Amino acid sequence: MKSCLNRAEADLVVRVPLFSAYDDITSSNLGNKGNFMFVDFSSETNMLEHLDDDFISEVCSSLQEFIKEIAAVNKMLHEHTATFHKQASSLSKLMGSTCRDMSSQKESFEAMKQGVKLIESNGKEKDMEIVTLRRNIALLHEACTRSLMEIENRKAEVVAKSLAARNLGINLKQQLMVMVASLGGESYFSSEEHVKTTAEKLLLAVKDLLA
Repeated sequence: MKSCLNRAEADLVVRVPLFSAYDDITSSNLGNKGNFMFVDFSSETNMLEHLDDDFISEVCSSLQEFIKEIAAVNKMLHEHTATFHKQASSLSKLMGSTCRDMSSQKESFEAMKQGVKLIESNGKEKDMEIVTLRRNIALLHEACTRSLMEIENRKAEVVAKSLAARNLGINLKQQLMVMVASLGGESYFSSEEHVKTTAEKLLLAVKDLLA
């Protein structure tokens, strides 16, 4: 071994790979001479004399294993980085979609609130219309009743030549006065049948008067 070291002493060099934070360490890089620096150990002959073949082989083997491990770690790092960016992109899209959905739901909720307010307003207007309509019906019913009373009074006056007829007219007039007095509120015409009966009586009275 000593003779071999002496022969290689003049041109003995060790190739050391050049590393950087951005370079991948793979087996292909090991074959690229541009990525290696040369360290001349020719002046260290005294140290090399104490090295044997087994030690050098062990060091080289350990160095190769170390390089392989670095390459594997570098590959794993790149894979994890790619996965991270992919997941980050998916999360960003999901957050954007969620924000759009929330905005759409908020707009729908506001539209529903406006719709409820409009329905409530329309309901109040309808209630007022119903109240007004009931009042108008009450006035019409009262007018019909008074007209019927007036017609019956005229009929009584026509046949007032006899005492019996006059008494009949007076009694009828008193009955109609009681009917008018009973119109104390809307409850009097609340029955459809009652309003219909009053209208029929008025029609018959008019026919009898014109006959």
